[in-house]
Amino acid sequence: MTDTLLRHGIASTWNDNNEFEIWTKNALAHGFGKPYPAHQAKVLQTLIMMRASRDAQRAYAPDFSIHSWNDDGTVNEPWMHPEATRQVADLIKLRYRLLPYLYHLLWESTQHYDPVLRPTFAEFPQDPRCYVDGDDLMLGASLLFAPVVEPGQTEREVWLPAGARWVSYWSGEAFASDQRVVLPAPWDQPVMLLREGSVIPLNVAQQHFARPADSRGFMVAPHQGSGIARGECFEDDGESQAWRSGEYGCWTVSVASDAATLAVSVDWTGQWRRPFDSIEIFIPAADARHVVTANATIREQTRVEGWTRLILALAGSAA
Repeated sequence: MTDTLLRHGIASTWNDNNEFEIWTKNALAHGFGKPYPAHQAKVLQTLIMMRASRDAQRAYAPDFSIHSWNDDGTVNEPWMHPEATRQVADLIKLRYRLLPYLYHLLWESTQHYDPVLRPTFAEFPQDPRCYVDGDDLMLGASLLFAPVVEPGQTEREVWLPAGARWVSYWSGEAFASDQRVVLPAPWDQPVMLLREGSVIPLNVAQQHFARPADSRGFMVAPHQGSGIARGECFEDDGESQAWRSGEYGCWTVSVASDAATLAVSVDWTGQWRRPFDSIEIFIPAADARHVVTANATIREQTRVEGWTRLILALAGSAA
């Protein structure tokens, strides 16, 4: 890799489509001198390949990242498929919007080995319906996804696991748990439900081609009664290895609720500088409780589809 790629100016690499497919029980792997079935080596082979690439990359250029290229010069871009370009573009924007949540989940995975994707029964082991074979899954502990897998399908039946209310990412509508509901599921708006008591970080900046932007927001599914909704967001420079020496920080957003009030608290910890002086908070528009803030000032309040959007100026920043 160093001789064929890095020394020729390739700045980054992406190992893809290199996993072998051997399922016959007759094939054997060397096994470091103790042969065993080759199909058991599949994950290990991929891991060793990734480690070799990482070690070469870090030795040659300790600061870059991972990306891809095709040696036959082919590309596959959304605008090559005009009949689906708008939907694909919307899904790409959704991915960028969810990147802070995905980034935090990956951080949690490296620190605590928490799986990013998990079956619903991993979060709700007492609900027998979560053990029924299906496509529903949890993204972290806070987001329930119910993907559409049939051509032309525009709605989706989903089981809402017992133990928590659920709030639609798209509409802000709340649903009781322990029931089946049928929700709209157009191609560019997959079924996504926030678990009650969750706060998920978002990138709320408008995205434009070749001009990425970042601004932090937090979407809240507050408790219907008394309780505290809480979420975190790991932040670093997103590019270098400086986090290894402690150059990172973490948001903690909590919303304490009672019958009349939602009390929002925003904290920043870590030796890395706080990246934003204001953030956005999204609360279901149907929740009419009065919002108060402990360490921030509400600068603006508007309604965005099914959500109330609050712009908070944080303590220690210019209002």
